[in-house]
Amino acid sequence: MNIVEYLKPKYVLMENVVDIVRFDKGFLGRYALGRLVVMNYQTRLGMMVAGAYGLPQFRMRVFLWGARHNMILPHFPLPTHNVVVRGHSPLEFESNVVTYDDGCFPVLKDKLYLGDAISDLPAVFTDLRGVKVRSDNKVEWEPDIDRVYLPSGKPLVPDYAMTFVQGTSSKPFERLWWDETVFIVVTRAEPHNQARFSILMFVPNKIVLMINLKVFLIIINSLVLSRKGTFK
Repeated sequence: MNIVEYLKPKYVLMENVVDIVRFDKGFLGRYALGRLVVMNYQTRLGMMVAGAYGLPQFRMRVFLWGARHNMILPHFPLPTHNVVVRGHSPLEFESNVVTYDDGCFPVLKDKLYLGDAISDLPAVFTDLRGVKVRSDNKVEWEPDIDRVYLPSGKPLVPDYAMTFVQGTSSKPFERLWWDETVFIVVTRAEPHNQARFSILMFVPNKIVLMINLKVFLIIINSLVLSRKGTFK
């Protein structure tokens, strides 16, 4: 907020996780709103779900618009898709969920699943040099073949992928299927996290790296409204 106070942009768009209005009675969200109001900005807070806009994931986030007093305060875009619901919004801020007015029955597009998003990716393979797949579908190093290294000096097959406890991995990769949605994604690209917090997810014959990319503060000095009602 100190950056906004210094730059005094025409528009401010903030994004954060729902916990900003959930923890401590929403203190952080209220603080952000209050700071903008004190700086004579119009404000609008909304919670939007990624799945409602065409992604195979529920993923609710809080957005906060700010606009100078002489600017038009933008609206949030309305949902375009049905969505697989996971979790719930904070009751005190339930009215801030971006949705259609009561009595309005829009024709929304179908729910999207992982198969809709990534089924056209090429199949992965397990016949990597230096790795042997046993008849019981477990893998081990091929003792007679030298290990393969990448130009960076790191091994093609990392140690964590071949570290087992009594022949079984204690940190398996998560498995998702075509008719599921992504539930949780951690914020660091570390493929050997445990399954419940995994970002490297296997689906039938595919391997998908899910990385959470987040922007907290966007400062906008010009805003163009297109004919379709979306902002560029």
